[in-house]
Amino acid sequence: KLQFLYFIVTHYNMSIPILATAALAGTTFLNSGTVRSTDKFGLVTVNSIYNEDYSYEGVFGGNGGWTRGGLPYLYKMEGGSNVLNNTDMPGGDIDVIKNLADYNACMAACNKNQQCTAWTFDKTSGCYLKKGSPPTQPKQGVTSGCKQGGSNACGVRSVPPSGMRSSVPLGGLAAGGIELRGDGRIGDWGIAINNGPQAFQHAGKFEDNNWMMGVAVKDVAVAVRTNPPQGVDAADAISQMTYRGAFPVSQLSLEDLRLNASGAAVMNAYSHFEMNKPSDSSLPVINFEYLFPAAAASEKKSLFMNIPESLFRKPGVSVSVDGATAILKGGVNDTAGEIAVMVLVDGKPSTVAPTWIQSSSVATNWGQFKDLKGVLPSKQESGVGQVGVAVSVPNGQNVTLVFGYFFPDRHWGSENIGQFYASIWGSAKEVVTQSASNIASGKTNSAITAWNRLCTDNSMPTWLRDALTQTGGGLGKTSMFLKDGRYRQYESHSCAQMEPPHIHFYRALLYSSVFPTLEEQTVDMYASTLPADGDVQELFGCGCGGCGGHSYNLDTPMGGPRGDDTSLFLIDNYMNYKWHGKSLSGNWDAIIRAVAWVTGNAQLYGLPHDLRNTFDEHGIVGNTNSYSAFVFLTGMAATKEMALLMKNDTMHALADAALTRGVAQLESQLWTGSYYRSFWCANGNTDPNALQGDSTYGYLWSVLLDLDLGIDAAKVKSHIEHERMWNLNDYGIMFASNRTYSYDCKGKGPLRAGFSDIDTWTMMAMDHASVGIRVGADIGESMGVAQNMIDSYRLLNNDQW
Repeated sequence: KLQFLYFIVTHYNMSIPILATAALAGTTFLNSGTVRSTDKFGLVTVNSIYNEDYSYEGVFGGNGGWTRGGLPYLYKMEGGSNVLNNTDMPGGDIDVIKNLADYNACMAACNKNQQCTAWTFDKTSGCYLKKGSPPTQPKQGVTSGCKQGGSNACGVRSVPPSGMRSSVPLGGLAAGGIELRGDGRIGDWGIAINNGPQAFQHAGKFEDNNWMMGVAVKDVAVAVRTNPPQGVDAADAISQMTYRGAFPVSQLSLEDLRLNASGAAVMNAYSHFEMNKPSDSSLPVINFEYLFPAAAASEKKSLFMNIPESLFRKPGVSVSVDGATAILKGGVNDTAGEIAVMVLVDGKPSTVAPTWIQSSSVATNWGQFKDLKGVLPSKQESGVGQVGVAVSVPNGQNVTLVFGYFFPDRHWGSENIGQFYASIWGSAKEVVTQSASNIASGKTNSAITAWNRLCTDNSMPTWLRDALTQTGGGLGKTSMFLKDGRYRQYESHSCAQMEPPHIHFYRALLYSSVFPTLEEQTVDMYASTLPADGDVQELFGCGCGGCGGHSYNLDTPMGGPRGDDTSLFLIDNYMNYKWHGKSLSGNWDAIIRAVAWVTGNAQLYGLPHDLRNTFDEHGIVGNTNSYSAFVFLTGMAATKEMALLMKNDTMHALADAALTRGVAQLESQLWTGSYYRSFWCANGNTDPNALQGDSTYGYLWSVLLDLDLGIDAAKVKSHIEHERMWNLNDYGIMFASNRTYSYDCKGKGPLRAGFSDIDTWTMMAMDHASVGIRVGADIGESMGVAQNMIDSYRLLNNDQW
């Protein structure tokens, strides 16, 4: 859908209406969440796998990664009864006591146990004493509760409002950034060095709860935090705020009568995101724009920002003022950097210079802001660690704090690979000056509105328009834009593998639509590093958890062969030619070697065999499998087209023969009469009914690229309908169904699966919906699968970022 809309706009020159206002009035928000000063939040350990760690108020839970042991997750704590009927609290057991009369006896046992914080009483199995804050879940006939006078572990918990667990990523493309949360906190800090997998030198994630903004109207100061940092008077907290997010904009509605009785002020935090302009989009800046009601335009207004010196990794920064800009410099050697805060009033640099304070606490800085009626003494008070910046303006309806950062060094292992933005701008002052110019000219507003309109100004359902709007935020958050111009992306927040092709190609559609030159970089890297045998490797530089003694070189092929990577490389080259006219000649020698490798591997059974793919356990459980088969067939169809373009008859004949034989083997090995089974075993011990989600991913790409595989679309439709029948759950499409685990495919004993069959892989739902629409399946049912997945993040967990 995004690809389709993008081509309509760019190739048919349709005009996109732009509202050229500094207030981003053209931005459509399709989500919201309200947080009040009376709300309480806390972390609860929940089951999780392959996840980014979560922190709240500076509490960091560990390293994330592959785990079923649980990770801390934010909940709204509602309080409630100490006794919960028909409720279980699984996990956290420290003792089991049998033969107690009732739950009152169980509660008394917990009260006497020093370690116990919660309990569960099941009359059939006993009294379970627990520690920590185990989650609650309904269970008939079971009673749970908390230690009396103890924790709130069994108080009623609920999903927090949107914007609390995650929020729109702000900052330059692959330049590091932050997330402004619904309570005014800053989360997911990555300004100094963009967040990387935790195992890597200099890449550790850090949190600091001392960031705080504040606003005063007519000398009445309110903290833009519903739960201010330690030491700040709780009475100064804002009454409530409503968060809305539409990448690259976070909006907080400041709802407090102390600010203005005539209506709420609004704060927009946004960055520069411009389609087809990755260099411009790398600008390391966040603009905090305050819009006051017209009735407050002539009133004195003051803004406050507290900046933790932990951003520099070493306290003791220097502070200076240059016109409308406050400049912080700190750090040592390769952690040195700068932060600049420029003040704009109604879009122009303020004629009133900012003031500042440096002390050891945010409470001291905020207290001075209040006592001095919106200004600061511009000196160091007591110690270091926190820097407050303030500006007081006599009038104006729009006041913006342009927050720019400049940390030019970035490391990968022992190598200083640098930040790309440092090749364009030379200081934080240059960064904020550029942003001010972009705001004044309307460039940033036009770029943001163009993206927002592309995603929202259409007839698609709200859930899909909202999800599309947020997709841009995922581009830079797990990426590195190096000083030499290379752009590289690691697998995920908790996996350091660089540019695995089987992961990259799931992102390729978005990159091709928004930043095609970055997409082309990746396929060119695969070609330039291709080993002599033509096997496109799984990763380039390091493994998932670290380099394991190997080189940190980002472009060193590692990881071994896979059943999908080499075929995806072929499809990737053809996609870039077909959609963007990229010449094939530069990568042609690599394409020839890749075709030779993948067709050589397919000689035995007509399809790729005994190789893992993106789902990791294939190649373990069968000789051939449907997922790799469809990717291979589309790769051969793409090769036929490329061979025609390059006038290589030998290559065309090879690919044509491989495609013809491969389709025949797909039908004989994997077609059940109703769907394509997950895998096939040459010894005849095939698990006959197993169905793996997303098997037709390769087929989807054949349709997108107008490639004819010679496969009956009616069969694919039947397969999709069975996938929906057997693999659908409340969150999308689960990994596999109908596996028996009892067969012996390779004489190595029964199947030992690498994943639980009920694990839900996010992109399966989107691929299912897309394939279903293309082959004539019911559109409502197909889209419903995608909606299940999106709504599980967007509504069920309020965690779509």
